[in-house]
Amino acid sequence: MQLQLLRDGLDQFANSLNQGYDTGLAALYESIQPWQQVWPPATPSDLAKTLEDALHNTRSRSYWQGHAYQPKEVLVTLARANPEGVNLAFGRLFNRSLSLGERYSGFVYYLDEMLREWQRDQGPQAAQIHHHDDYRAPSLYCALRFPEEDAYFESEVYAAALRKLRAPNVSPAPDPDRFEKTVRVIGNFMDKHESLQAAHARRLTNADYSKTCRLLVSEFLRYLAQQ
Repeated sequence: MQLQLLRDGLDQFANSLNQGYDTGLAALYESIQPWQQVWPPATPSDLAKTLEDALHNTRSRSYWQGHAYQPKEVLVTLARANPEGVNLAFGRLFNRSLSLGERYSGFVYYLDEMLREWQRDQGPQAAQIHHHDDYRAPSLYCALRFPEEDAYFESEVYAAALRKLRAPNVSPAPDPDRFEKTVRVIGNFMDKHESLQAAHARRLTNADYSKTCRLLVSEFLRYLAQQ
């Protein structure tokens, strides 16, 4: 990516936030503290209730509830049916010794297997619901669990933002590992951008997470993609 384009983009993003620009992700800052307060569950049997409490948000449910895309419902259902399996899936997702791509793909694989097994047990009447879509769901759980390091991954948004920054070799396929590196680079620039940090802080409510948070990188990527 071209650093001058990145610097200019951060300046413009700060100005836009000051003017009330809404990325559509700001409500997620409210969900970080509930997750931090209840995770990890005391035992696997507590997992379903823990997930219900952790994914609490008074402003929006759109991140885990949509047409045929109901990751929260799937998680809670599977946590009741197979708490040990879902606990194992989260253990892999939150294992920071693995690459981000390995964490995402492992989580999706485990839940796919458990969902298929649950649907077989339920028979033809089993609901056809999905727990992930382009890695959005696992990235959301990582962003809530590790807000100072992980961001919300929207593959098409990320690719569009890279093109705006004139990054080379932008892959049409999801690339979590490149995303992780990009978040780190942009996050370092953001941490030093005083006017952006001030603009971000002004819009936070008392219920919002107010420490350093890489969700702001995801908001910036959305901003770039929309320009």
